Amino acid sequence: MIWKSIWAVVSGLIYTIAMTTLIDVLMTFVGVFAKVGAPIDNWLAALALSYRVVVGISGAYLAAWLAPFNPARHVFVLASIGTVLGLIGMIATWDSGLAPNWFSAAIAISAYPQSLLGLVLHDRLHRLQQLKSAETPPSPKMHTRKKPSRAERSTSRKPK
Repeated sequence: MIWKSIWAVVSGLIYTIAMTTLIDVLMTFVGVFAKVGAPIDNWLAALALSYRVVVGISGAYLAAWLAPFNPARHVFVLASIGTVLGLIGMIATWDSGLAPNWFSAAIAISAYPQSLLGLVLHDRLHRLQQLKSAETPPSPKMHTRKKPSRAERSTSRKPK
């Protein structure tokens, strides 16, 4: 059971890191971002933060969905890891000129709110699914005709 819990949190983390990196590479490839290592301005930082928030919400949703029990605990562990990684990134890039300082701070600060939104999304969709399954009538069972026994066949025959 502990391995499923670890897997839920690690999956949310790997998904979030992989997707944001993939989108960063895609944005660089299509020319929205300059080459890797080039500084970004406020508008590009806002764009990067916006898709990071969406990916963070979906990563938290994934962690909640994979959690074997108590999805909130798993999501908040993921949020704590995201906050620590965000703080490390903020310390490493502060005043480096790669991005505005608010961008690094926003990444660290937004880990908990976006994780909470992912958890709320999971809970709402889970409840909706439960309501739908409760409202759905059971499927009709196939009625098979029971083959009468010999005794039933002999008594059911009417004398001629």
